[in-house]
Amino acid sequence: MAPEMNAPAPAASTNPATPAAELQQIAIQRPELGEPTMAHPNCYPGLADWIRAIRGVGFSRPDRRRGARQES
Repeated sequence: MAPEMNAPAPAASTNPATPAAELQQIAIQRPELGEPTMAHPNCYPGLADWIRAIRGVGFSRPDRRRGARQES
């Protein structure tokens, strides 16, 4: 699926200044950017869980970031 015309740029998923709300939009509009979005320091646990869920990937153990989750 091609990104929408006004979809966030891939660079936003790795820019440390990107706020959580924008990461949420990236996750919705650019699912192929799930990995860098989940690795972002502003990615909240619920968003990471949602990204994993839509990708059909399990999750259970916390990683190094503030309560973020990782695949088990």
